[in-house]
Amino acid sequence: MVIIALNFNLLSEEIEKGTWKMILMQGKSPFQFLIKKISVRVVFIFAVLAVLFLVAKVILQIPLDSNFLYIIINSYLYLLFWFSLCIFVIFLRKSSNANAIILLSSWLLLVVFIPVLINNYIVNKYPVGEAFTMTIKQRDEYHKRWDTDKKETMDKFYAHYPQFAKYGIKEQGFSWLWYYAMQQMGDDQSKNEREAMYLKIAQREALSKQIARYFPPLQVQLSMNEIAKTGLTNHIEFLKATTNFHEDLRLFFYPKIFENESTDSIDWENHESDFFKEPSTYKLLNNIIFTMILTVLLLSFGLYKRVFFKVK
Repeated sequence: MVIIALNFNLLSEEIEKGTWKMILMQGKSPFQFLIKKISVRVVFIFAVLAVLFLVAKVILQIPLDSNFLYIIINSYLYLLFWFSLCIFVIFLRKSSNANAIILLSSWLLLVVFIPVLINNYIVNKYPVGEAFTMTIKQRDEYHKRWDTDKKETMDKFYAHYPQFAKYGIKEQGFSWLWYYAMQQMGDDQSKNEREAMYLKIAQREALSKQIARYFPPLQVQLSMNEIAKTGLTNHIEFLKATTNFHEDLRLFFYPKIFENESTDSIDWENHESDFFKEPSTYKLLNNIIFTMILTVLLLSFGLYKRVFFKVK
């Protein structure tokens, strides 16, 4: 929006005020004059962004690694795209009002309307009804075990964990073995829905990336998500890692719980907080190539078509 506000009347204002003819009469190159005006705005915007990155680096203590570099490259390329779009519209030689309408309409289309339409299309193409079904099935499978024969529950639990079959079945009263078996039934019975949900989410993001490459605002947003590892597939990987982490805890603590061991027998110093670290799979060129091509095409067409032949 700032770039549009600074550039929409770059040429049209000179023509409307009558100063453009004076520039031509002085024998100065109109192309060089416009390039200088544009350059001032480019330098100003780029400098502001550089200051913001510097402040963020200091305050947030962001490490100077490849991810930070990718963020910077994507950000500056995104600004170049909007400058190229402005230059293209400027050299159409429309009025200031027309330029403003065209650029604002482009902004609304690229940033608001198209993302909404694409999101609706993807949501309808890959509906994730399994999320609700999984939750209901998981809780229902657990709760109904209170009224189910214990042997049925324990047989399924031992089928999942045959190494614990030696603990047998306690028919009377409450036992932690039966309690955790009930919990496990909820997870096991909702596994298919969980896997289907993960698949649908992965398909959503894959389709989003495929479509977004043709729309720079969407491409930049998805690139930022991938760099920061906050995308949908990153969330799935986190959930899978959490499941594996919990499974390791189960295998360690279940025997001690089932055998009624004292908590003093456990070396708690060996149990520390664990953190999910996902390796980066971001490929810079694959994510910026189309935006680069589109930026170059807008600049080339605008300059060739409207400067060298029209600006006289």
